[in-house]
Amino acid sequence: MEVEYRRRDDTGGIAPGPANDAAAAVTLLVMTLFPGVPHALWFGHSAGGTLVLSAAANVAGRLGVTPLAVGLAAVTDLDAAAADGLGDGGDEAERYLGVRRGGPGWAAAVAASSPVAWGAGGCYDPARTLLVAGADDVDVPPRYVDRYVATVGAGIHTLLLPGVDHYQMVEGGGAAWAAVMDKCRQLLGEQWPTPPPPSPQMPQT
Repeated sequence: MEVEYRRRDDTGGIAPGPANDAAAAVTLLVMTLFPGVPHALWFGHSAGGTLVLSAAANVAGRLGVTPLAVGLAAVTDLDAAAADGLGDGGDEAERYLGVRRGGPGWAAAVAASSPVAWGAGGCYDPARTLLVAGADDVDVPPRYVDRYVATVGAGIHTLLLPGVDHYQMVEGGGAAWAAVMDKCRQLLGEQWPTPPPPSPQMPQT
């Protein structure tokens, strides 16, 4: 199921509005549409990857669920994104946070909304987190995965896709998407192995 959230030109489209939208959406899905289903895949691409990491860190535990949180080219470090000039116009991170880098309120906005700023204790379970990067992604380079790994420490799962740019990894039916799904299936099997079938019962005589 695809979840939409407010964008920067929408009312409430600056932080924390989009993160609140993502949290509300997964809460609705877990509580009303899929009650009693503890395991799921939560995907997010680019800015959506940031929101997936946020929702997993802030909502999953409260809801009593353990999703596999998958950030595809996720913007894990909003301060670095502003410094690097990511996005159209080079100021996407500043427009998302609603303040200028280095200006009043910047440090607080980054601390609240940037995954690497939360530290290992504030991030979601690394064993149930997968960050995917395209080796040829110039929009959100692979170093954003490295920054998150440096924050949460060992245990996080990563996947680097050779020859893949920012959008190829989300092209359904493509080789990159197939590689992502293969990795997800592997991790799902490791985290939540399928119980063995019951032993056949011998007929009573």
